[in-house]
Amino acid sequence: MIRFRLALRDLAGPADSADLVPQVFQRWERDPKECSFGSSFIRPFDHRLLSAALLRCAEATAVIVSECIGGKKSAQSARACSAQELTAAIAGAHAHSLDCLTLLISHRDASVTIRAGVWGTAPVYLLANGDELLGDWDPAQLLPHLPDRRPDPSWPSPF
Repeated sequence: MIRFRLALRDLAGPADSADLVPQVFQRWERDPKECSFGSSFIRPFDHRLLSAALLRCAEATAVIVSECIGGKKSAQSARACSAQELTAAIAGAHAHSLDCLTLLISHRDASVTIRAGVWGTAPVYLLANGDELLGDWDPAQLLPHLPDRRPDPSWPSPF
């Protein structure tokens, strides 16, 4: 449901810049298929049964990707909000009867939290690559980033 590359240098530096926030939102609104900043990007899976939102407050940035009820996809959205609104949006997504995935980036310590919804089935495979965190719903996309391109045949496995 999501593909991303998050570089520590982007999370700890330019992503905190108040000047960058409107630029990220404008890019997201022009091309809601990808949010990029520095060498980092976040790309929700574009599907008629999924919607995505980018929320930003002083403390954190969140991307919420959720399944749509009845296949009614809402428009991708990006907006600034208060910390309380961001927390409420995440809680609402996780209380949703369908599945969701949230990616929360803390601006205080450049930490990343990824959480699946109530069904716990939103797939995302992760790979730490130096100072970058790579994530993808398709594990084959991570293979070129492995230092040894001959992984154990059981990798990636669903369990």
